[in-house]
Amino acid sequence: MGLRALLDQAGLTGKKPNAGHVSYILAPRLNAVGRLHDPAQALRLLLEENPERARKLAAWLETVNQKRQRVEGQVWQEAERAIAASGPVGKVIVLAGAWHPGVIGIVASKLTEKYYRPTVLLSLEGESARGSGRSIPGFNLFRALSECADCLTKYGGHEFAAGLELEKNRLEEFKAAIMAVAEARLSSELLTPALEVEEVIPVEAVTKELLADLARLEPFGEGNPEPVLACRGLDLLACYSVGKEAKHLKLKVAGGPVTCEAIGFNFGTLMPELAGVKQVDLAFNLEKNEWNNQLQLVLKDLQLPEVS
Repeated sequence: MGLRALLDQAGLTGKKPNAGHVSYILAPRLNAVGRLHDPAQALRLLLEENPERARKLAAWLETVNQKRQRVEGQVWQEAERAIAASGPVGKVIVLAGAWHPGVIGIVASKLTEKYYRPTVLLSLEGESARGSGRSIPGFNLFRALSECADCLTKYGGHEFAAGLELEKNRLEEFKAAIMAVAEARLSSELLTPALEVEEVIPVEAVTKELLADLARLEPFGEGNPEPVLACRGLDLLACYSVGKEAKHLKLKVAGGPVTCEAIGFNFGTLMPELAGVKQVDLAFNLEKNEWNNQLQLVLKDLQLPEVS
């Protein structure tokens, strides 16, 4: 009953949940309560057998998740302002503030994705700082923290994610130490993101049959990344910004008689560059738009074809 109530609350009633639903819709709602409150409440929902109690608990989790989104958004904005104020981004990002410790890991992950830099965010409370870090391929975050151990009260994690604690009066010492490690370990090549494309395909191959074949490879995640496909030389029929603050990019593209829609989350800043552009190369994940039941290309990268 609890899982069914969670599906209903998330707008997935009557749908067959897939790996994407679990990763991006269900898991965040369950995790939110642990980030801001008592994680036992998420377990309580999953074990609940009374439909009415399950419905109320699922509704409460939804409220908590909305609060988590607001808190996360505030931390994101403050972190972005701090980065902008500090000048050019270095080889590692280290930021501290009076932030909720339950969301700094999510924000660190998003900053790592945006700037392609190892990122550590620290929540300041009293005389201590509690942090969460995320990294990129080629920079082992746990090993880097090991080299800064003299500054830390405790730390743990693995290559790409770690947690740490230290006394607030050693914060500047820690920043200098981890920046020195990054300076020694990170070359310009390692700081240049690389996208691995599984296959370059003609747009005619973008079909529901292909989507069904890809679904057989699920669940996607660590060790089994979702395949990235690419189409070259697509005609750009239309493009416009969508979403709050025009952060996202919507495209209509074609190859011969075949047309497709594409969505680029956080690609909105590319709009000025696309003015007057006739053709584009796209790298994407193939998904089904839940709203209109049509195929859509979820952009991973967009480039203008080279002119020979």
